[in-house]
Amino acid sequence: MNNLIESDDNIFDENFEEQVSMDAMFEEELLNYREAKIKAERYIKTCQAVISNYETKISMAKERIDSMEERTKLMMYSMIKKNITKGIVGSESIKENDKCYMYSIPSAKFLIIKPEPIVENEEKLGKWMLSNKFFTDHEGNVDIKKLREECQIINGEVVFKETGEIVDGMSVGEERLEIKLIKGGK
Repeated sequence: MNNLIESDDNIFDENFEEQVSMDAMFEEELLNYREAKIKAERYIKTCQAVISNYETKISMAKERIDSMEERTKLMMYSMIKKNITKGIVGSESIKENDKCYMYSIPSAKFLIIKPEPIVENEEKLGKWMLSNKFFTDHEGNVDIKKLREECQIINGEVVFKETGEIVDGMSVGEERLEIKLIKGGK
């Protein structure tokens, strides 16, 4: 009987040493993995912090550009309007159509977009359109684009050209400046 126990111990001893060796190798691998993972997570967090910092800087730079663009547009708009009023910019320098005034320099065109009717209150406009049967199809759908074409601005009010009636639910938008850079301009 002792023989049986002895022979099992020998097998166990051989396997035991191999298993211990394998376990030690696994422990070493897991330790290396954990260290690598910690370093990688730290690197990722550092990169994310740097990216966040740059995103903040980019956002601030865009805000500065937008602010500068608005100030520049306002200054140019004011100066063009002032010089038109003073007669410095004559009618030969300004082209006009139904939608805008256009003033050109070698590198850009300044478009002063005329005020246009805008929807201020959809509910009021819808009631006005339905009660007047204007621009609705047989299902009652409205065509606001077509309505705008049939309106004009008189004394700061949106008026239906055909009847002279004030259009409920519409108001006058603001005049604004758009700048179109000309390709090849300096």
